[in-house]
Amino acid sequence: MDGNGFAVLREPGTSLSPDNSCARIVRSLPRDFRFDTSKRIAMNEYAVRSSRTRLSRLHEINRQKARREARRVPADTLAPWIDRYIEWFAFVLWARAIVEAEGKIPPSVARALQLHCPGFTSEDGAKTEPEFWLRLWRWINENDFPQPNKEGWLIAVEYYASRDLRWEQFWLYWEHCDDRWQ
Repeated sequence: MDGNGFAVLREPGTSLSPDNSCARIVRSLPRDFRFDTSKRIAMNEYAVRSSRTRLSRLHEINRQKARREARRVPADTLAPWIDRYIEWFAFVLWARAIVEAEGKIPPSVARALQLHCPGFTSEDGAKTEPEFWLRLWRWINENDFPQPNKEGWLIAVEYYASRDLRWEQFWLYWEHCDDRWQ
């Protein structure tokens, strides 16, 4: 952790280690943390079926594309990129939760952005994408994943990262924080 309570992902120029901050964040989740299912939106039966059908088609298309891409990359090359993607996901959710709760980018987030995302400015692409966290995600994908981008297998990294248990734990914890802080 740095002086701002932020779990340091990595120092600039260093590689990711197996003992990364993601595991520390997961271990720090409250023991009584549970997903809140009381917020389900009522939909008529047709809309539910139609929505599920479209979603399952999209999931299948994405799965097939990710599998095709992953076949072109050795597993020992793909695995560290997946871990790195998950770490960045935790960072983006951390920044998103604070920025959305504060309504602005506080100094602690600005410092973390300067440290971990040199060259990113909060105004980058603000006219085309008003959501700060989506602009940050795009910047990270473009700047911190050069090999998967260049070689055309970033979708495989995204797909397999999003199926990792840590990914879901980070998402659920972000929802928990977002609910409490809003």
